[in-house]
Amino acid sequence: MNGENLKMKNEVGVKNTINIKTWNVDWFRNKKRSGQEWEYNENDCDINAYINIVKDIKDFLDSRQNAIVLLQEVPYKIKQGAMWLECDYHKKLHNDFPTNEFEIVENISRNYITRCTIAIFKKGIFSSDINYKPCNNRTIGLSLGDDITVLGVHMPTNFKEDDQNDYMWRELIEYTADKKANKEKLIIAGDFNGYIGCKNKLTEKRFIELARVAKDIVSDDTPTYIGQTPIDHIFINFNSGLDYKVVIEKDWANSDHKYLQAELKY
Repeated sequence: MNGENLKMKNEVGVKNTINIKTWNVDWFRNKKRSGQEWEYNENDCDINAYINIVKDIKDFLDSRQNAIVLLQEVPYKIKQGAMWLECDYHKKLHNDFPTNEFEIVENISRNYITRCTIAIFKKGIFSSDINYKPCNNRTIGLSLGDDITVLGVHMPTNFKEDDQNDYMWRELIEYTADKKANKEKLIIAGDFNGYIGCKNKLTEKRFIELARVAKDIVSDDTPTYIGQTPIDHIFINFNSGLDYKVVIEKDWANSDHKYLQAELKY
């Protein structure tokens, strides 16, 4: 992958392989903004960005063993009058990944959700983790056999202590700590909206607490968001016998976030 940033670490004891790609797709808007910053506007979507993202996902899944793609800010529903209607791009995504070849996992139990976090993988490789009970649609849990759990997350920032968003952070930290204590392998990948040194101090505090029970394998000196901040991460709660390689996208070609890719052999 020419021009992409690589970070590598090699240890002994290779057993199995898992490939992860995480990407905040910016609602397929590719940095377009209608002025409704916190609302979904279907006119902002960029069909070329969508096509490029879908092609990239399929190339990744077709070329790698035990591969999974985790996407954040996928559009789900738009409000028209008093009704919530499924976004055309959400329908299109499901049509472009047919169920005879792929699986899409998402948590969309509430009608008024405008965007969601999803996982896409080849049929039969991963399964939903029935033991993981997310508090909202911004996180999902998958299992690769009995070996490893993968969480896809889109974490909040600018919250207050003990509010719902703070609870989401503390729930993730506690879940990660429990997995580590039980010697159960866990990977957490996604948009964390935080890093050590970020301006929001409560977000930074929770991020550091997570970093105490899991290891961020992504270099913190490369911005992953167009605002020049390293807010996308991949955490693991295990190290023994691990060989991994992380790729950070060269630029922001199809989103306001760079994608991250990791190949882990454990």
